[in-house]
Amino acid sequence: MAYDRTYKGTNLGDGHVVDPQVLAEYLDIKMMDAIKFAPLCAVNNDLQGRPGSKLTLPMYVIDEETFLAREVAEGADVHFAELGKDTVEVEIHKAGKGMKITDEAILSAYGNPVDEIAKQLLAGIAGKVDNDCVAAFRGVDQNGEAVEEDAKITAKRNEQKVDAQALGHTEFNKNIVVDMIAKFGEDIEEEMILLVNPAHLAALRKDEDFVHIANGQAIISGEIGQIFGCRVVVSNKVQANEMFLVKNGAVEILMKRNVAVEADRDIVNKTNIFVVDEHYAVYLKNPTRIVIATNVPQK
Repeated sequence: MAYDRTYKGTNLGDGHVVDPQVLAEYLDIKMMDAIKFAPLCAVNNDLQGRPGSKLTLPMYVIDEETFLAREVAEGADVHFAELGKDTVEVEIHKAGKGMKITDEAILSAYGNPVDEIAKQLLAGIAGKVDNDCVAAFRGVDQNGEAVEEDAKITAKRNEQKVDAQALGHTEFNKNIVVDMIAKFGEDIEEEMILLVNPAHLAALRKDEDFVHIANGQAIISGEIGQIFGCRVVVSNKVQANEMFLVKNGAVEILMKRNVAVEADRDIVNKTNIFVVDEHYAVYLKNPTRIVIATNVPQK
């Protein structure tokens, strides 16, 4: 981190322990690395500088009836089809976190508490974005409520669901993954990421079809190996009764602006205050690129 790590009290010019602009630059640079699910998502910065707290965004679905080209007779017109898409209304979120530290804590602490504050602020914002990514995987908003969407989108999402118990899986096993992959039909050439809860980690690793990952080959935090060609990623944010099979770009993260950092100092009690916030949106852009397994046995 490119700021002075030595506490200088009020001698730093504006009285802050660290320059807020430098801290903001640090958080901006590290943010996408800290968001665990960012490698699975399309990331868009086009919203920066645009007004509005709600957005109407496209959800692309291929219409099987109009997708294929048609035979064209000599002199006849070429068949035209509209782009297969519907829209969904997405709300801009503001994630914020603040921390305080006294002069005594800075002077007497072992190591660098100011550095730790920066790391915790970063982890706090990134963790909130990750939670919203998982909500988008489930097809709900940050409050767990169903997202308002066109009936065709809802129908397509329901087609992409696997009810493990309804298919006869009374205990967790690799065949649930087989049923999930089958939902993609013939479109299985792209890279697929399987998100699982740690409760299923042991069963997967013990399976003879599981391939342990080699050092340096992980593309996402928590990746432990592969099964049936799918990269396996373990996350506490995935519940023990669910799994997600995701292709890149199923969910999109839209950044409304750069990370904002403000710092202040209470001279009465000698406390240094840091507040950070981020404006962004997360939504399910293409429901055909994700499969959800529900009612997954925990053992």
